[in-house]
Order: sequence, then structure tokens, then C-alpha cells
Amino acid sequence: MRREGSLVAVGRLLRPRQWVKNLLVLAAPLFAARLFEPAVLTRTLVALVAFCLVSSAGYAFNDVRDRDRDRLHPVKSRRPVASGVLSPRAAMAWAFLLAVAAVLLGLVAELGVMLCVVVYIGLMAAYSTWGRDRALADVFLIASGFLLRAIAGAAAGPVAASPWFLALTLLLALMLGFGKRRAEISLLGTGQAAGRSSLGVYSLPMLDQMLTALAASIIVLYAIYAVSIGSRLGSGDMILTWPLVLFGIIRYLQVSTTTERPPDELLVTDRPLLTTAIAYAVAAAVILHFHTHLIARVSL
Repeated sequence: MRREGSLVAVGRLLRPRQWVKNLLVLAAPLFAARLFEPAVLTRTLVALVAFCLVSSAGYAFNDVRDRDRDRLHPVKSRRPVASGVLSPRAAMAWAFLLAVAAVLLGLVAELGVMLCVVVYIGLMAAYSTWGRDRALADVFLIASGFLLRAIAGAAAGPVAASPWFLALTLLLALMLGFGKRRAEISLLGTGQAAGRSSLGVYSLPMLDQMLTALAASIIVLYAIYAVSIGSRLGSGDMILTWPLVLFGIIRYLQVSTTTERPPDELLVTDRPLLTTAIAYAVAAAVILHFHTHLIARVSL
């Protein structure tokens, strides 16, 4: 294989487009209004890189384990290992190196971050070897990975992680996880060899009900969380971000029920969703770090 082809294959193996999920590491310091403190920002960015590396290690490990099944999939068959462009041995070597680098970077950031990385490795190993074919366990294991990202960001600060924030993170991760299962059923059905066996337990009506319930919970819980932030900062302006959350959730439900694309792709390919996410991040950063008073001051 030519060197250029090998580098491209490794790049595809790492799936850098998926790294957008790891921006969740920034959330806890952002909501604590401490993200832009130089020391906090440095540690948090190191933690972010650590989770980008460890998540890529997980993708490489999964690609090796699932290569036979992926060859039967209309999309996954183009992955480097499944297509034969990259050998399983090379992919496993990359997975090991990335995992070790992630652990070391986690230690550089903060001991708590390193522990989160180690637990994440165990969690993803459990998902790949046991949980991915067991309904509900598969989605909850994935959601736990998102929760670890949020906790790692809090550890990197270090900042206190609000129970409201952790609850919202878990609910949002569950919504994305069940949305991914819905996309897989829409593409593959429930009984084809290319799909995972757990899909036979799910159905589109069941998943639609779950997504609706989770979306409603997120919308209500975020409003409560925004008010609680206001009481801490002395500014009620955080509630101004609630319409953005409302629109983003409704847009996600609309698009996820009319496309076969998985949620992680929708977040970076759907312009209204991407624009809403960027607008939310900017608005939240301004309100939290400048303590604006566009609405009113809140008595502490």
C-alpha cells in the first residue's frame, strides 16, 4: 500500500468527524463560567484531546471486531478494515497507541481526567464485546460514555458538576443513542444479517415514543437548569438560550424521523441544527462569562 493511501486509511479509521461529540468536555467549565480562565482552558483542552484520541481508539477496536459484519453493511463496508484497505493488526496497533496516549494526556490534564479515560476504555470494551447486541444496555453504555466526557470536563477544571447538568447530559445522550438505533432500523430493518441482533427488540413506534419522551424531558429540565444558573450568577439571561434548545430538539426530531442518517452525522451535516448549536454556544458563552443583564438581575 502506498504511504499516502495508508495515511488516508488511518485518517478514516480515526473518524475525526466524530470528534464533535467530545466538545461535551468543554460543557462543565463553560456552565461554571470558568472555561476562559487560562489554566482551566488549558487543562480542559488537554482533556478534550485525550477523549478525541480514546474515542478513535474505540472506533479502531470496533472496526476490527466487526469487520465481517461490516462487510455486509451498505455503508460500513467502506470502512478501512472491512474493505481490506487496512489490516486488522495495524488497526489494533493504532487502537493501543491511541489509548495509551489518551491515558497519558488525561494524567497531564488532571488525575480525575485520567480516571475518566480509563473507565471510558473499560466501558467501550464492555460495549464492543458484550453490550452492543443487548437492547437497552447498548444505548445506556453509549450514554454513559457521554456522561464520562462531561465528568472529565468537570474534573479538568476542576469545577462542580451540577446534578441538573449531569441529568441533562444523560437524557441527551440517550436521545442520540435511541435516534441512532432508529436510523439503523430505517436503513437495515430488524432481521438482516448486516444489523445488530438487538435491533430485533426495538421497533420504530417504540423508538419514536422514547425519543418524544426524552425530548420533552430535556426541554423542561433545561428550562429549570437555566433558571438555576440565573440564581447562581445573578442574571436571568440564561433563559434566553431556552428557545434555541427548544428549536434544536424539535428540529432533531423532525429530521431524525425522515432520514436514515445517524444522529452524529445530522449534527454536522444539517445546517439548521449546526447553526443552532453554534448560536447556542456563543449565546451561552457570552451570558455566562460576561454576566449580562438583558432581562433583569436576579437576587441572590
